[in-house]
Amino acid sequence: MKLLRAASVLILALLLVALVESDTNGQPKAKPKPKPGEPLVHDPADLPRIGDPLSIRTPVQRPGPLKGVRSWTIETKRHRWYPTMLALSQDGQHIATGGYDGIIRIWNVETGEFERALVGHDSYVYGLAWSPDGNYLASAGSHNATARVWDAKTGMPVRVFKGHKGYVSHVAWSPDGTKLLAAGGSSGFVTLWDVVASKQLQTVEYGNPIYSISFAKSGDHIATSAAKAGTYIADAVSLKTIHALKETLDDATAVAFSPDSKLLAAGSSKQTLVYDVESGVVKNKLTSPGYALAWTPKGGLLVAPQNGAVVPHAPEGLAAGKALAVSASSIALSSDGTNLFALLSGKITHFNMEKNSTVKTIEVGEAQWLSWGVNRPMLSGLNTTKSPTLWDPATGKLLATLTGHTSTVTNVAWAATGKTLVTGAADKTANVWEVPSGKLLRPLGEHTGPVTAVAMSFDGKIATGSTDKKVRVWPVMGDQPTQTLTDHRNTVTALAWSRDNRTLASGGNDRDVIIWNADTGKVIKSFDHPSEVQSLAFSPDGTRIAVGSADDRLRIYQVVTGKELAVLERPGSPPNVSAVAWSSDGLFVLGGRGNHTLQYWNTKTNKDVLNIGTMAPVTSVAFSTDNRTLIAASYDRSVRFWDVATGRVKMTIIADKEQMLAIGADGNYRCPNEAESDLIAVVQTEKGQETVSLKDFATKFGFRNSPGLVK
Repeated sequence: MKLLRAASVLILALLLVALVESDTNGQPKAKPKPKPGEPLVHDPADLPRIGDPLSIRTPVQRPGPLKGVRSWTIETKRHRWYPTMLALSQDGQHIATGGYDGIIRIWNVETGEFERALVGHDSYVYGLAWSPDGNYLASAGSHNATARVWDAKTGMPVRVFKGHKGYVSHVAWSPDGTKLLAAGGSSGFVTLWDVVASKQLQTVEYGNPIYSISFAKSGDHIATSAAKAGTYIADAVSLKTIHALKETLDDATAVAFSPDSKLLAAGSSKQTLVYDVESGVVKNKLTSPGYALAWTPKGGLLVAPQNGAVVPHAPEGLAAGKALAVSASSIALSSDGTNLFALLSGKITHFNMEKNSTVKTIEVGEAQWLSWGVNRPMLSGLNTTKSPTLWDPATGKLLATLTGHTSTVTNVAWAATGKTLVTGAADKTANVWEVPSGKLLRPLGEHTGPVTAVAMSFDGKIATGSTDKKVRVWPVMGDQPTQTLTDHRNTVTALAWSRDNRTLASGGNDRDVIIWNADTGKVIKSFDHPSEVQSLAFSPDGTRIAVGSADDRLRIYQVVTGKELAVLERPGSPPNVSAVAWSSDGLFVLGGRGNHTLQYWNTKTNKDVLNIGTMAPVTSVAFSTDNRTLIAASYDRSVRFWDVATGRVKMTIIADKEQMLAIGADGNYRCPNEAESDLIAVVQTEKGQETVSLKDFATKFGFRNSPGLVK
């Protein structure tokens, strides 16, 4: 009996130890926090659980089990959509970039080659900062309201700072690397974190969104610029304001302390002011707008207007010099002042300051609009090129290049058969193309302004709208319009045909929706719309029309009377409903928005059944033929497919490096063999987050790809 009792006590003790060593989620207990100077260790609770995605933004949302792996995904080397921020490591060997796709990428300065991806944020990455010793990288995770600290060598997220008062858009290290500033939110909060202890120390709010933050190298002060609220110098410990600098209240401000911490440059969309930190007095007024700023080691100042040429200012007197042959939205300067790195759109320019010349250009991202339709080729290049391309979505192979426009192609419409399409462009023309050959069949060139909308009826007639306020109707064959419709008072932005092939709807920036008899050119019905029209679609039976607006509302009207039948409102920024489509039974409407969401809307109950994050502004939407799959194309050169029953993503098609890649939610992928070298796997283990080639992914982790499952 005594032995039995002793055994029971021993078992109970072991159970208690096990409970102490695990958290409530069954995860191992977090390791003790390191002391100052020791390497930071991660909290296991910050890692994804086995089977969970690395981020809600990754193509792989249901990663299959792999030995020793918590989660993984497949990614492109380049950013999907343009990056917005870059940061240079202290040794000048690595550049980190972040942006709208929510993934941080690191590039080798010497070679310009991609090195690794850091995946974990569920929203955009607007802020990046390397620690003073170069061992860590801090990132601001925007609307998921977190800031992260990554181990630069292992890729492990060693800190995930939560509890901020809104989105996080900026991060900055203290000079000794023990503290981190995080800022953002509509209230303009600035929070100071103890990085070692993972503890929030202070928080202040400025009442307006934050545009920039900076930590003085002396460690005594921080600086903050807030939208329409000026620039502030505060104590670096208490965050109490020392100087409220109100000379500049306009937008697009940036702040940066001089190397000796005695001066503060504060840029705006109109000028750049330089303040004395001790007194708060303006020392210099520079005429160059300062969207991005960087001090040279000798006290000179580089000032970049938004997307404009960088202007150097001399150390003595900060007199403006000749603008450099490099433009930027974000800049970083090497510690010795020799090398400037300028980010603009999807490219980083490495510029040698001493030689006044470009060393190399690194392509780090791309924005690409895609157009997808059932049983049709994929169209790529809208709003980015004058020669869009057609692709086979099944093989990822290029079919044809549409050569004929002289300016950027902005809109497209397909024939019901999928054998022809029409494109509208800024060159004031619309072109009709044969598919899949890409042969130009006929140009339509009567407009006197850019063609801003096109639509094709089920029997092949074409409608075009323009900034010239006119709608033209074109026959199935021929290059002369049969009707010119002139009732609009501003740019025509959307067109739609009813299935009867006679009824045409047009909408524009004049806030009018007009229903026409396309055969006679007469107005059937015209009704005022509360906002600029962004998109139009007739119901299958032609009795209703869905109208997407610039005021975050999707409205349905009765065609005959113009009566408003229903309204779906979803706030967000930007607010526009950019694309609409009906299910084949007329019961549901799909609305895509500029605020990166997609709504599956039940028109009988006037409620959205699904509200889906699309990761980027939506450019077009569609239903599958059986209405079981929702499809949306977005700015981030992607088309995503969701299951109606579950709302879960099924597949993502990505345009990358002149290839089309299809990645299933389970991680299986389909692409041309030559495209595999531009894909990578990001793998989260207990020891770190690795970036490996697909070949090494298979060899090291046992992944086996099944392309046939991607559908």
